[in-house]
Amino acid sequence: MDNNFIKFIPVMGTEEAIQASLSQDGKIYFATDSGKIYMDHNNNRIAMGATGAAIYYGTLEKPTELEEYFNFAINDVFGTPKVGDLILNIDGGFYKVLHVTATNYTCELLSISGTGGGTGPGGSSASRPSITLTLDNTSFINGQEAYFHIHAESALEADGVTPVDTTLNVVYSLGTRISDEVIDNYTTQTRTYKTGDPDYKGTPGVIDDYIEIGALLRESSSSVLSVYVQGANHDEKSRTRTVDLSTSALKLSHASGYNPATRYPASTFDIKCNVVGSLSKILDFYYDDMNTPVETRVIEANVANSTETFTIGADKATHGYHTVRIELW
Repeated sequence: MDNNFIKFIPVMGTEEAIQASLSQDGKIYFATDSGKIYMDHNNNRIAMGATGAAIYYGTLEKPTELEEYFNFAINDVFGTPKVGDLILNIDGGFYKVLHVTATNYTCELLSISGTGGGTGPGGSSASRPSITLTLDNTSFINGQEAYFHIHAESALEADGVTPVDTTLNVVYSLGTRISDEVIDNYTTQTRTYKTGDPDYKGTPGVIDDYIEIGALLRESSSSVLSVYVQGANHDEKSRTRTVDLSTSALKLSHASGYNPATRYPASTFDIKCNVVGSLSKILDFYYDDMNTPVETRVIEANVANSTETFTIGADKATHGYHTVRIELW
């Protein structure tokens, strides 16, 4: 196998000297005083792990690829890397350890612009697209509108300025998590943004938008949202971002035996209701004054079904008619 498509240049020195030096893609720096490791990539100096990060050697001809990540079996790596350590594999790629299990290392490939030719790991003339994914909430009521916010940018040409693509595809999926590494998608959608069009309200090569997924979420279940962006003319896609979501019914009903026509004694008595919902809930109880709740109660997500009791004290259980309102949200 030809492993010459990347040439790594190791450099040792003090932290101060390393930070003062000019960036040159392909150089790896080992700080002798701080123990930190750095790599130059796209004219930027990036930290390759926490203080004391170590480099291990992998023996896989091609690591198992899962979306944006790569798996090494424990026996395919010399030594026992921890999260944040690096694996230099025989395919010429540098892999950063993100997750460790009893059987596997899950890693991301660190793309490096080397001084050699070819198109192996890191042998690209352009950066990869970038993506940021955020949600204000991850628990939703069945049928509720749910949005995620995406900020994505096209890969850039070698000049670091010009977008490779002005037409970008946002691909988002919802699925069921089978294991830490496996997601069974039940729907996949693609939204195309023509950021180079004259009527596009934004910067060419850049997406900043909210996408609604509430209508796609399965009711009363857990789902995983996976999102990546890919340019129409560029094979390399962004990293895939994933977020765990949940949906639940939210119901409020009379407790068994409740009758609004019941005559309560002019002393302490209880009013009960049933609450259903596998998400954090707030219950407001109003008595006569419909503007200010007498009591506000928080019910945690792990309490999916409960009967809530509100006690009316003798000071409020006066003779006559009274109005009660209970709100769940």
